[in-house]
Amino acid sequence: RLPVENKIDGKASEWNNKFQAYNKANGIYYTVANDDENVYLALQATDPHFIEKLLSGGVTFALKSADKSNKTAPVSIDYLFVPAVERYAMMRKIKGEDVNTPYTPDDINKQFAANAKQIQVSGIKEISDTLISVYNDAGIKVAAMFDDKKALTYELSLPLKYLQQNLRNNASFNYNIKLNAIRITKQPTGVRSVPVMVTTVRINSRASDDMLDLQSPTDFSGEYTLLKN
Repeated sequence: RLPVENKIDGKASEWNNKFQAYNKANGIYYTVANDDENVYLALQATDPHFIEKLLSGGVTFALKSADKSNKTAPVSIDYLFVPAVERYAMMRKIKGEDVNTPYTPDDINKQFAANAKQIQVSGIKEISDTLISVYNDAGIKVAAMFDDKKALTYELSLPLKYLQQNLRNNASFNYNIKLNAIRITKQPTGVRSVPVMVTTVRINSRASDDMLDLQSPTDFSGEYTLLKN
């Protein structure tokens, strides 16, 4: 159940910086929780590669009834994506590659906040737009912050009212957490480009494997039962 004192702020202090599970293949510590009105996701990544993947394609949290006879489409929330140029500058600092501008949490969090302003939503009939602002009036709250150890913590709060069709009389749902493949943003109208990759990365090296991983979505799933008073 959700800690009594909780604020969606991208800090892991309410969770005592401890999470319920760890998915090794995706480098994610995470907790799913609920109170009477919302379901929550808190996740944290400490490895720069997985942080880069989270920012490159965003992370999708999808929820669907555990009742196989319920054919309602999943509800999904997608957040954390940062466009390539800004992400590249952030990752250089996180990896310690930018000697002229060393890593500081305040600086990196300002960069993130300036470039991650939209949430992608699907499967919620009450919300017609697929893209909504992080400052929305739908009750969906997201926040992410880097700490002084370069760990990225992400928190999400989703009103349970949006899951009514999925849950009905069933208090359990299946969840899926997906680290999306690197996202290529659209070019302005009239601009023609041809994608080209230039790299000095040696084939079959760790860097090569990391690059291939960024280009492929990876995910994991579980089942969650809502806790009642």
